Amino acid sequence: MADQVVLVEKTEGVAILTLNRPEQLNAMNAQLSAELREAVARMTDDDEVGCLVITGAGKRAFSAGGDIHEQREDDRRYSQAELDARTAVRARGSYEIGACPKPTIGMMNGLAYGGAAVLASSLDMRVGCEHSSFRFLAAAYGRINSTWTLPNQVKNKREAVMGVKALLLRDLGCDLEEQWANERDYTTNVVRGAKAEAAFPEFIARHGRPIGSS
Repeated sequence: MADQVVLVEKTEGVAILTLNRPEQLNAMNAQLSAELREAVARMTDDDEVGCLVITGAGKRAFSAGGDIHEQREDDRRYSQAELDARTAVRARGSYEIGACPKPTIGMMNGLAYGGAAVLASSLDMRVGCEHSSFRFLAAAYGRINSTWTLPNQVKNKREAVMGVKALLLRDLGCDLEEQWANERDYTTNVVRGAKAEAAFPEFIARHGRPIGSS
């Protein structure tokens, strides 16, 4: 059996789910996606858990997004109908994480690209650091995503449109001013001069304990 690639730790009413493929920048292969979906469902049903935190192992990445090496193998191995079915399963999993009835927080300890940026945008909150960055890469190859999650992260419709355009244009190679400001606004809270994992306890202390914790 393959090693577990989503680690679950419970502490004081908080479930910390760690994407555990640091050598691959926590790229989201089929196993990781399935384990994350299962872990979120299990922690949702756990009465001892009031809040879910998702983060990545290592110091470089929350997650680099989809595992392109696995995707290339899948393209050779499966028919288009089978690929569509696998994509639908992952999409359902993404929806279930976004619809989690308990508060979900991303502990953004580094880059979040592609599918990982989509995952981050579906969470209720994000705690970032100076090394946090986001890329919605689908725009670079003629597709679009996050249309149902990213606009929820800004205050009004005009800001939603401009925010989505800014992130998508950047991934098409266009230069944008105030890049740090854009990424800062995408996170709920940014801590300078500290790692995300070190900043998270401070963030909880300042904003109160998660709902449902004892």
